[in-house]
Amino acid sequence: MKSSSAINHVITSVLTSIFNHRIKSAILLLIFTALYAGSQLPNLQRDGRIEAFMRSDDPALLHYYELRKQFGQDNRIVITISADNIFTTEFMNQLGKFHREVADGVPYVSEIFSLYNIPFIEYDNGSFYLEELMRNVLNNGENPASLQERITSTPLYKNFVIDKEGKSAAIIVEPYRYAPSPSDCIAIPSEGISCPAEETISEERQPLGSPQYIEMTHAAQQIAEKYQQQDFDIHISGAPVVSSEIVRLMSKDMPRFTLASVAIALLFMAIVFRSTIISAGALIGFLSSLFTTLASMSLTNTPLTPPTQLLIALGLVINLCVYIHFMNTCVRLSRQDIPRHEIFKQAIGSIHHPIFFSVLTSAGGLIGFTTSSLAPIAALGAFGAVITLASYVFALCWASVAFALLPKRFFLKKRRYFNGIAYSLAQLSGFAAQNPKRVLMGFAIIAIASGATLVKLNYSHNSLLWLSESNPIRQSTEYIDEKFQGTVNLEVTVKPSAEHDIRNKEILEAISRAAKRTYQELDIPIGRHTSAISFIEETNQAVHEGNPAERRLPSQREIWDEFLLLESEGNDDIMRYLTLNYSQGRVSFLVPWLEAKRYAGVAEQVKSIFAEELNTLATVEVSGLITLLAQTSKAVLDNMGYNYLYAFIIITLLMCMTLGSSKFGLLSMIPNVFPFIVVLAVMAVSGIPIDTFTILIGGLLTGLIVDDTVHLFYSYRQHIQLTNDPSQAIKSAVNDVGGALLITTVIVVCSFSVFLFSSMSNIRAFGALMMIGTSLALITDLLLAPAIISITGYKQDKVINYAYKQA
Repeated sequence: MKSSSAINHVITSVLTSIFNHRIKSAILLLIFTALYAGSQLPNLQRDGRIEAFMRSDDPALLHYYELRKQFGQDNRIVITISADNIFTTEFMNQLGKFHREVADGVPYVSEIFSLYNIPFIEYDNGSFYLEELMRNVLNNGENPASLQERITSTPLYKNFVIDKEGKSAAIIVEPYRYAPSPSDCIAIPSEGISCPAEETISEERQPLGSPQYIEMTHAAQQIAEKYQQQDFDIHISGAPVVSSEIVRLMSKDMPRFTLASVAIALLFMAIVFRSTIISAGALIGFLSSLFTTLASMSLTNTPLTPPTQLLIALGLVINLCVYIHFMNTCVRLSRQDIPRHEIFKQAIGSIHHPIFFSVLTSAGGLIGFTTSSLAPIAALGAFGAVITLASYVFALCWASVAFALLPKRFFLKKRRYFNGIAYSLAQLSGFAAQNPKRVLMGFAIIAIASGATLVKLNYSHNSLLWLSESNPIRQSTEYIDEKFQGTVNLEVTVKPSAEHDIRNKEILEAISRAAKRTYQELDIPIGRHTSAISFIEETNQAVHEGNPAERRLPSQREIWDEFLLLESEGNDDIMRYLTLNYSQGRVSFLVPWLEAKRYAGVAEQVKSIFAEELNTLATVEVSGLITLLAQTSKAVLDNMGYNYLYAFIIITLLMCMTLGSSKFGLLSMIPNVFPFIVVLAVMAVSGIPIDTFTILIGGLLTGLIVDDTVHLFYSYRQHIQLTNDPSQAIKSAVNDVGGALLITTVIVVCSFSVFLFSSMSNIRAFGALMMIGTSLALITDLLLAPAIISITGYKQDKVINYAYKQA
C-alpha cells in the first residue's frame, strides 16, 4: 500500500498548507474557479435534439447528415390550423397573412409550404404552368371552395398542407441545413450586394442545432399567439419544437430544483453542525466543482443534454458525502486540550483513506458508462468522473478552510448531537450481527421478490412522454399525429446503378411498388409518402385535362418530357426528392411520434422491401429521424448490460484494493448491488421504463452506496484489529461513521424530494428513485453488511494482521 501512503502524505501536506494559510488559499481557490469557469461557461451549449443522442461518428448519424446535405431538412416545424370550414375566403386570407408573417418572422427558414403557396399544376389550352395555389385564387377574387374537391383529392397535398378530412390546414417550415456562419454572404439586391456563385464546402459547416431550433420555435410561438382564436385554432409541433420544449423545461426545472436541494442541504447542515461557516464551505465547494465541470464540458464542446444535466445532482451527492464525512471527523475528534492543527492532522489520517477510495470507486464506476454508443450517456460517464474528482478536491479544500475559520466558541460548546444517533444505529447493526440468519433471510426474500418483478421491466425512449399530459407541445404533437398521421419522417434514398438515373421508368415503378408494400407490411401507421413519382403523377394528370385516371406513371418518353416541364416551370419542390444530376432519389414517409422501440427493425424492413423490388437496378439506404429514434431505443437496452457490467467489474476491483482483500472486497459488493435490484423492481412495478434518463440513476446512486459501504467496511477493518469480536467491531464501526451516514442520507433524501414537484415525468421519476435508492443504501449497510460480516466469521488472521503500514 505504498501508493496509498504516498497519496495520504501528499494530501496531508496540501490540506495542512491550506489550513495554515486559510485566507490566501480561499482567495486563490475563488480566483481559479472564477477565471476558469468565467472564460468557458458562456460558451456552454444545451441540446435536446434527437441527433444529440448519437455519437458524432455514428454511421446512422452520418447517413442522416448526408441525407440532409443532398436533399435538405426532414426536421421540420409543423403548424396546423383548424376551423369549421377552411375553404372560405376569410380563412384563406387569414392563413395567407399568418403564412407570410411566419416566413418573415421566423429565423433560419429555408422553405415554407402551405395551401397559400404550394405549387398547383395546371394544363390549360395546351399550356403547362405552375401556380401558387391560394395566393392566385385570392388575388383573382375567386372562391376557395371552388378548388376544395381538387385539393382534397390530391395525394401530394394530403397529410402535408391539409389533413385527409379537409378540416385542417398546415404550414410546414423547413429549416436551413446548416447553422449560419459569420463568413456567410448575404445578398441584398436592393443595395447592389451580391454573392459569389461558389458556396462554402458543406462538409465544413455545422448542422443547424439546438440554439437555432429554440429561436425558431420561440418566434413561431409568438406569432401563433397573435393569431390564435376559436375559429383559427393553431397547434405547433415537429421534432425541433419538441426538443426545444424539453430543453426549456429542463433548463427551468433542473436549476430551480437543484437550488432548492442545495438550500435544504445547507439548512440541514446548519442545524446539525450549528455553524454558518461550515454550511458556507459546503456551498462554495459544490459550486466550485459544478462550475469547473461545466466549464470543462464547454471547453471540449460537449453540450448539456437532458441526461448530462444529472451531473448537477451527482456533484451535490459526492460533495455532501466527502464534506460531511471529513467535517464530522474533525468535529468528533475536537477536544479543548488538543491544538486545532493537531486535530486536523488526526482527522486527515483517520478519514482520508476511505474518502479517497470511495471517490475513486465512484469515479471508476462512472467511467464504465463511457463505452456507451449514446453520446449523452458516454459524456455523463466521462464528466461524471470529472465532477466526482473535482468534488473530492474542492470539498476537502473548502472543508479545510471552513474548519480553520471556525471561531473558538464553536469548540467550547458540547456537541452531542451525533452521540445518540450513532449509539442507536450501532445497536441496530449489532442486532443484525447477532441475528445474521434472520436478517439474511429477510433480505433474500426481498431480493427474490424483486428479481421476480424484473420481467416486467420495460425499456423505452419517448422523450415526448417526459412532458406532462397538459403540456401544450405534447398536446399539439398528439393532435397533429391524429389529424395528419405524422410529425417525423422515415427517409429512403435510392441510388440507381451506373447505367441508369432516377428517371428510369423501371426504377420508378419498382419504387412505387415498394412504397405500396411498405404501407401493407409495416405495423406502424404511415400518414403519407412523397417522392419524385408524386410530382410526375400529378403532372401527368394535369396534361390529360385533370383526368384522375391519368394520375399514374406514363411512358418513358413522357416521363422525361414531364421532368423537363417541371424544370422549365421552376418547380423547386421536386428537387427535394432528386439530386441535380438525377443520380439519387428520395422517398419520404411521414409517421407519428411513437414509442421509439416500435420503430425497431422498421429501417431494416423498409430497406429489405425496397431492395427486393429494385433488385440490381439501384442500391438503397434508409435514414431519417425515426431511424435515430429506433437506434437510440435499442442502444438503451444494449448499453445497459454492458455499461453496468463494466461498472460492476471496476467497482469490485477497486473495493478489493481499498479493503486490501479479495474476499472482503467481494463481500462488500453484496450490499452495493442489493439497492440496485430493489430500485429496478420499483421501476418495474410502478411502470417507470428504462430510458436514456432513468438508466443513469444507477450511476448516480453508485457514489452514495459505495461511500456508505467503504466507510463502514473500512472502519470495521480498523476495529477488528483491536478486538476478535466481529459484533463488537461492527458496533464500534457504526458508532464512528453511522452518524455521518445517517445525516448524509437524510440530507440527500430531503434534498431530492423537491424533484417530485417537477412538471416533467422523467425528473419526478429521478427524484423518487434517488430517494428510494439512497434510503436503501443506508438500510442495507446498517443491516445486511453486518449480517454478512458476522455469518462469514470474517476475522481471519489475514484480516486482523492487515497492518495499515501507511498509517
